[in-house]
Amino acid sequence: MMKKLCLALIISALFIQFIDSPVLGLVAESYTDEADLLKDLGLFQGTEKGYQLDTVATRAQGAVMLVRFLGQEDKAKGDYSLGSISHPFEDVPTWADPHVAYLYSNGLTNGMSSRSYGSDGDLTGAQYMTMMLRMLGYDDGAGEFTWDKALDFWNQTYKLESSDYESLSQVSDSSLSRGLMVRISYLTLANNYKKSSVTVFEDLYQREVFGEDKYSSYKELVLKQSIEEEIVSHVKDFDERKGLWLSYLELGPILNNANEHEYRNDLAEIFSNGKSDGFNTIYFQVRSNSDAIYPSEIYSWSYLINDNYAQGPGYDPLSVAVELAHEYDLRLEAWINPYRIRTNAVYHPVESYDKLQALLNDSANVFKVGDLWTLNPASSDVRDHILAGVEELLSYDIDGIQYDDYFYPNQDMTLDADQYEAYIESNGWISQGDFRRNQVTQLIVETYKLIKETKSQVAFGISPQGSFNNNYNNVFLDINEIIYRQAVDYLLPQVYYGFDNQHSPYETVLAQWEGALAGTDIDLLIGLSAYKIGLEDKWAGSGSDEWITDEKILARMLERARALVTYRGVSVFRYDSIYHPAASVEQKVIDEVKALSESF
Repeated sequence: MMKKLCLALIISALFIQFIDSPVLGLVAESYTDEADLLKDLGLFQGTEKGYQLDTVATRAQGAVMLVRFLGQEDKAKGDYSLGSISHPFEDVPTWADPHVAYLYSNGLTNGMSSRSYGSDGDLTGAQYMTMMLRMLGYDDGAGEFTWDKALDFWNQTYKLESSDYESLSQVSDSSLSRGLMVRISYLTLANNYKKSSVTVFEDLYQREVFGEDKYSSYKELVLKQSIEEEIVSHVKDFDERKGLWLSYLELGPILNNANEHEYRNDLAEIFSNGKSDGFNTIYFQVRSNSDAIYPSEIYSWSYLINDNYAQGPGYDPLSVAVELAHEYDLRLEAWINPYRIRTNAVYHPVESYDKLQALLNDSANVFKVGDLWTLNPASSDVRDHILAGVEELLSYDIDGIQYDDYFYPNQDMTLDADQYEAYIESNGWISQGDFRRNQVTQLIVETYKLIKETKSQVAFGISPQGSFNNNYNNVFLDINEIIYRQAVDYLLPQVYYGFDNQHSPYETVLAQWEGALAGTDIDLLIGLSAYKIGLEDKWAGSGSDEWITDEKILARMLERARALVTYRGVSVFRYDSIYHPAASVEQKVIDEVKALSESF
């Protein structure tokens, strides 16, 4: 309630009317465009004489207009009228009394003294900036800033343009013109709340202060100015990851029956393409199933190498990848599916996993769901096996290890019923769903511990599904518990949704992840879906055509992700979607990748 009520403080002075005295020395006409936009959104009104951008308003008038903006005037007049909930001030005119009482009772305003509201006084620049900072979540009462330094704190946090800062510094301790208030309020629409990616503009829309038509008309214009200065400064504060997933689907064709020279040349071309377009990180899928593209004591050679699973290629493909990544100044992280054994019948049979036979012979360690074979997360033997595989990878000079989004295969509770029953018989009490989530969490916690104890500089992250619900209820990954346990260095959710996705709009999902990671030391990277470019997104409802009709969609997604406080990078799925697209979407993909590369 407090945030929603405080929201309108940024606009309050915009509604103030009826004062004709000009503020000398200020040129207001240049703010007419901003005033037009705010008026169209229902956030600003002129007088019978026009906008009067060179005049000021009283505190009492501001209170009335603020309550009107909140849509709470009827409530104020009903619940906060004289004789009911009131305020201590003696100088409030009758027409403003319920409005001041409403604001005072909800902690949105104070008086000039215990008995005086200062109803006829002008609102100063420092007072206005203080109200805006409170609205954005900053607490002057807790010492985060002081009212007399509000402008400097605002500038440090949200990067005012130099011309705006100069104008405001001249009126910090005196009256603001309506024009300057319009300008600052317009800029503030694009500011996000403290520790959140949700902007004031988006919040007003979500609260239906204005409708979808206005939001769509102005979102590019309003939100763009939140990205040009403050985001550049934000991104400079860290080494931004610009990642590209290189999956088994790309590696198979260049590995199959290839000698080292052939493989090296093909992989060098892949790395060169990524580097030239601005990527600096490769997520290299070393294990898509329970096999390996490197010589392993734990796993058999991958079916990707050749048809004889027992025979390697005569060289170490992972060592070649690490060497080439260093040559191209690329980070390389080993990307694995920890539980998956094989996915369907075209892969070599389970019996070919000769090095896993002891593990696979015990039915308690294996699930079979249709054509999918997967390891049982509730098995301690399985957990020890996966950790041994991680330890093996740490012998390479890699920059990180990433778990994919496959954990439990589905919601079939019969799969690990024996383990859950044993748990209950040992005085366990949590639900089977929570039991499953605990098994996955335990693997992740132990993986993080192993990596940090072995090679602390190696990053550990997970690339979960973009949907919190799917993670929690479908694959039994408890994101909030992972965050609470600080069990990863980063999370890279697959936010494969468009801006106009009817069910999961891109920016809404961003805000969910930002909110989950706010205040932690865990980095947030955002996964983007190049494979949708030029195609219908059939699960997006009314937004199904935007990947066909919209332009520079990946670049705009990068731009919005960079506005997040916890943001540290992006990754694009996947290499072939960018460099070997279908002919029907090739030109569209080329244009989109060019725009993304230019944004890097």
